[in-house]
Amino acid sequence: SSTFHILRSLIRYALITLSWYLVTQWFFGPALIDRSFTLTGGQCKMPMATSESLSPPEKLLTSVSSTACKRAGGSWAGGHDISGHVFLLVLSTSFLLLELWLSDRILQKHSRAEHPHISPEAAERIARETSAQEKQEMGGWESTALEATARKWTRRFVWTVVVLGFWMLLMTSVWFHSLSEKLSGLGLAASIVYGVFWAGRFHGGWRSIVGGV
Repeated sequence: SSTFHILRSLIRYALITLSWYLVTQWFFGPALIDRSFTLTGGQCKMPMATSESLSPPEKLLTSVSSTACKRAGGSWAGGHDISGHVFLLVLSTSFLLLELWLSDRILQKHSRAEHPHISPEAAERIARETSAQEKQEMGGWESTALEATARKWTRRFVWTVVVLGFWMLLMTSVWFHSLSEKLSGLGLAASIVYGVFWAGRFHGGWRSIVGGV
């Protein structure tokens, strides 16, 4: 049912958001990105005068958090700094594209039409220009013009966000981080997307909760 599909989508959204938070913001202390950086020899470097003006708790915080280090005027250097921008952009755009694909697949599966896949523009036109009986005979996605219009503009909004995401990913790839750090961000995002959307193929219990492709 549509309600069940929406519930699963919300669960996947929560898992993706939680993954972003644990990797980039907080993981029972420093975020996973910060932990990996310090474990590979990274540290916060700042002018001596600035360092001496910090209290012991502030020094500790700057030594384990890139945000705190930069806020205090230092620089995060020396370790493997996983690209958070690549991670976030790949994670978010993949989520949007896969959710759109899943939504289309479910709608096609439940359509009674001989031609189950029609464009949002065509669905909107059908909803506006045909009677209830004609729509029932023809099948399709939406039963009202409002639903068809909402679907059309939602898809356009999603694709706009995805295109902007790919553009920002290109800019990030050109100007920031080393190749290995970009690949680390890409690999981390890909592994999370795989776990949320594909792992259910090999574990029925997981699939019953989150669905997936």
